[in-house]
Amino acid sequence: MKALRHRPARVLPAVLVSIVMLALAAALLWAAIARLATGQWWSQLSRAAQSVEQAPWAAPGAMVAAAVVAIIGLLLIIWALAPGAFTTARVASPEPEDAVVRGGVHAVITTGGLATLASGAAHQIDGVSGVRSSATAKSVLVSLTTPLRSRDSLVAEVRAAVEERMRRSGVFPAPKIRVRAHTKEMS
Repeated sequence: MKALRHRPARVLPAVLVSIVMLALAAALLWAAIARLATGQWWSQLSRAAQSVEQAPWAAPGAMVAAAVVAIIGLLLIIWALAPGAFTTARVASPEPEDAVVRGGVHAVITTGGLATLASGAAHQIDGVSGVRSSATAKSVLVSLTTPLRSRDSLVAEVRAAVEERMRRSGVFPAPKIRVRAHTKEMS
């Protein structure tokens, strides 16, 4: 069952490292071309290199810079190694009666599918004029618009309808359903 519960690739750390490395490579290429063309380094680069060269290792600026770089590196390593959130939820499936299938049948639904189920259930309720839903494997957020001024009973009815749809669909464990209603005047 674990093979079906997909976790997303950790793209953000890879993109951040790639952008930083690309920027450094472009800056070094630019500096190298300038050095080859003029025979000397940029004056700003030369002054910066001299000030870094003359600064002691125990200087406060060097310590702060080293700490910042170390913290950024540690965060990128943690982000890259920590698993992402599940992008699917389990769905109950009937046991197969076929003797050929061994080990049972497992099924999942994507979080996008959960959001679509929630939107469909909410849109069937009277008084709902628009619905948007988002979901994780553990929770579903339904945002709806309505022309009604009193929204409390509508929110309860939508929550019950979405919970019933999740139950009938066999999603387990049942996600937490949150409903937000906004009044929009109809013109």
